[in-house]
Amino acid sequence: MEIEIKSTIDNKISIRKKILDLGAKFVKKEKQTDIYYKHHNQKRNEYIRLRIKKNKAVFGYHLYSKNATQEKEIKIDDWKKFKEVIDKVGLSEIGTIEKIRETFKYKQFKICIDDIKNFGLFVEIETTGSAKQVKNKREACLSVLDKLDIPRGNISNLWLCNLVGDSKIK
Repeated sequence: MEIEIKSTIDNKISIRKKILDLGAKFVKKEKQTDIYYKHHNQKRNEYIRLRIKKNKAVFGYHLYSKNATQEKEIKIDDWKKFKEVIDKVGLSEIGTIEKIRETFKYKQFKICIDDIKNFGLFVEIETTGSAKQVKNKREACLSVLDKLDIPRGNISNLWLCNLVGDSKIK
C-alpha cells in the first residue's frame, strides 16, 4: 500500500532547500500529464488514471482511503493507441492535470514537489507499507512534514482527480 500526505505550499524554492537540508537526494525532475477517467460503475473511493511521462505511460487503478492507496498499474509503451482503446471501451475522461514534478529520496520516503498547472504548489510525502503499518507510516510521513516546517493545517485530503472536470469522486 502507498501511504502519503499531500500538502499545499507557497514557495517551492524554500521547500526544496529544506528537503535537501534534511539529507534527501534529488532523483529527477519531469513533466507529467495525468488523464483521469471514470467508468459506469465507479465507486467514490477509486480512480483510473493514465500518467504520461515523455513518450511512456502508466495506466493505473487506484482504490483509496483517507490514509492509504492500493494501486494496480501497468506500463504502456504506446500511450496514444492505448488512449484510443480506452476511449472506445466506455471509460469517460473527466479531466487532465499537467504538472512539473521534482522527486527526492529521503530514507524510506519519496518526497515530491508538484507545480500543478492552474492549481498551484503541493508537496507529497509518501512511503509504502502493509495495512497493519498504515497508522505508524502515516505518523512517520507527518514527522517529515513537521521537519519541513509545513503546517499540518496545509494538508489536503483532496485527490488530484477531484480537481478536474465534473468528477463526483470524493
